[in-house]
Amino acid sequence: MFTELKGVGTTPQIVDPPRPKSSEWEILRDEDDGVRVTLRLGKTSFGRGVESDITLKGDGVQRKHLTLEATVDGRLHMVNLAPVGDTQLNHRDCAVFGEYQLSDGDVILLGSHTLLWVKRAYGSGLVEK
Repeated sequence: MFTELKGVGTTPQIVDPPRPKSSEWEILRDEDDGVRVTLRLGKTSFGRGVESDITLKGDGVQRKHLTLEATVDGRLHMVNLAPVGDTQLNHRDCAVFGEYQLSDGDVILLGSHTLLWVKRAYGSGLVEK
């Protein structure tokens, strides 16, 4: 990311480019409601507890199950907070406190049957002013 210098009189002024409110990532949830969540930049927590940003139901979903972090450089990271065997990424068990970089099309299984699909949300042009 770069900043632009603009001269105002004789004193240069630094102007930061607008920052997007939302990331390029969506999470599709396989439940009756078929929820699609566009992730904001920063961390989003998932779990069955009311303190989670996204509350999920299902067998084996922990109170604090995992966090996803969308970064300004377009990456999406997952940190698993659940015991071994309660989270799978693309059919592989995730380590407790394991960190993973996610890609378009990845599938996350929480507990025994709560699925999340990772999807790039191209063209989400929301800009914070």
